[in-house]
Amino acid sequence: MNEILMKINKNPGINQRTLASLCSLSLGKVNALIEDIEQNGFIKKEIKGREHRYFITAKGLEFLEQLIRKSKETVIDLHIDEKSNLKTAVILAAGRNQQFIDPVCLQPIGETTLIERMINQLTFLDIEKIIVVGGYHIEKLREILPEHILVVSNEDYKWTGTMASLAKAEPYLNEDFLLIESDIVVETDGLKELIEDHNRDSVLITAESGSGDEAFVEIRNQRLFKISKDIAQLNRIDGEMIGISKLSYEYFAKMMEFYQDNQNPYLNYEYLMLDVAHTYTLGYNKIDSLLWHEIDDVRHLELVQSKLMKRIHKKEKMLHLESLKVLVSECLNIDIKQVKQIAAIGGMTNKNYKVMVDDQNYVLRVPGNGTEKMISRVDEIKNAAFAHEIGVDADLIYFNEQTGIKISKFIEDAQTLSPEGAKKPYVMKKICQLLNRLHQCGREMENEFNVYEKIESYEQLLNELKGKYYDDYQSVKQQVLQLKELMDDLEIKLAPCHNDTLAENFIKDEQDQYYLIDWEYAGMNDPMWDVAAHCLENGFNSDEEELFLKTYFKQEPKESYKTRVLINKIYQDFLWSLWTKVKEASGDDFGDYGIERYNRAKENLKLLADKLEG
Repeated sequence: MNEILMKINKNPGINQRTLASLCSLSLGKVNALIEDIEQNGFIKKEIKGREHRYFITAKGLEFLEQLIRKSKETVIDLHIDEKSNLKTAVILAAGRNQQFIDPVCLQPIGETTLIERMINQLTFLDIEKIIVVGGYHIEKLREILPEHILVVSNEDYKWTGTMASLAKAEPYLNEDFLLIESDIVVETDGLKELIEDHNRDSVLITAESGSGDEAFVEIRNQRLFKISKDIAQLNRIDGEMIGISKLSYEYFAKMMEFYQDNQNPYLNYEYLMLDVAHTYTLGYNKIDSLLWHEIDDVRHLELVQSKLMKRIHKKEKMLHLESLKVLVSECLNIDIKQVKQIAAIGGMTNKNYKVMVDDQNYVLRVPGNGTEKMISRVDEIKNAAFAHEIGVDADLIYFNEQTGIKISKFIEDAQTLSPEGAKKPYVMKKICQLLNRLHQCGREMENEFNVYEKIESYEQLLNELKGKYYDDYQSVKQQVLQLKELMDDLEIKLAPCHNDTLAENFIKDEQDQYYLIDWEYAGMNDPMWDVAAHCLENGFNSDEEELFLKTYFKQEPKESYKTRVLINKIYQDFLWSLWTKVKEASGDDFGDYGIERYNRAKENLKLLADKLEG
């Protein structure tokens, strides 16, 4: 019926035979349908001789108008799958803002830049693959961004809109992704809510900001219906699009299909999103109280620096601590009201917190970025229990092998050892007693810490992250591997080792009893690894190292032990410099830590060669 009515509207005065031909229907079928349509008052008939001609009525026009309006409000759901596990993000950073010399995303926000803050937020939210589309001063982006970030160039950024930049990322996309404009400052919780939204295609919107450059949105039937910067184009204002969206790969592919026929180089991606939304559902996530701002000029930047970031930091700190309270209550199976206080207490590989539950204090350990691929949590829990059994660590209360979350008893009035404190003779005595208790306990750990296997494992991780090695890495690596033959000749007996004996992993209680904590790297190894690590990590000079070795052995050590200590120093500096590369490729920043250790490994290789020749 609808098709016949549309044909009559397009062809006033049409007869039955022509209608049948246009609609590919039999003449009898058309006659029956026309009779029903005429009875409804949608058409009128004029008879000329033996021929009947048909015209649409005002009632018929009203019916067609309602039909078309309804069809515009009806869209198809693109997906039959449940929401995907979002692991990719695209940041658009190609354009130039004449208000700034450098790209907006390189403007300082606190102690970092806008884009570095953005990448840190994404890394915190477990986004593993980040693509940055640059243009203006792209070389500056490449200088500042971590090695694992893929930087793609839009060389025509001066003459194209944001859709051209997004299209540059197409060869590197094969899954759902977060799409972010690089001049946006937003609280992390906003990104988190969008990622967790059940819609695979969704736009983050908020209440009107009054900034003067708003992209207004109109919502109909729980979906995005219109986007426009011209308020006169919308029937009503339901919010403001802020420049952060979540797109499925399928929706993006539809956008790219539309883009193939595009003749407007200045087209922005949000209008192609809307074109696709006329056929397929585009959802939204509205957060009225969202803390955010777009930086369009110097005044905006100053506002963000002076006011917004303070509000964001305060809110994010409160939310983070609240989430940790929830975590502790779930781990210990207690009411969240019993978790009274949480305070950060440092950590390098991981984040550690002091937690008060009722009147009892505990230590919560939250693993750092990428540690799940570098550390066996199964081995860690076994070795932590081992350490408690032999009396070198506090009691373990909770451990999750999948997440690495650990809760242990807090040592009251505990003091963490400092590198400077470790140099005192009476402290050396305490540390050596603890290490000897571990090394000479007469028991074995189930796993082995093998430096050669660790090197191979870290290289694999670095390759997966597309990280970069040190310039002369391969030649230095060959020198390190050649040390294995020398160590084999020394006939070393492996013993339980901690393998990360920096000062911060030693604490003492009010009774002056020392404990060794954090057993992530523990395993059977050469005991001289622990001795060498303690000397290295605490910056012992030659006299302090000599005293520490004499204290450990309770006599002057044999020359072979000194050689093993030197070789283990080389092993560690080389391994942990590689570890740093992996961590930095995962989004962390360790400054000069890695290269300094790497260079020291090379210096000690030369020192060892001179010693062996002498």
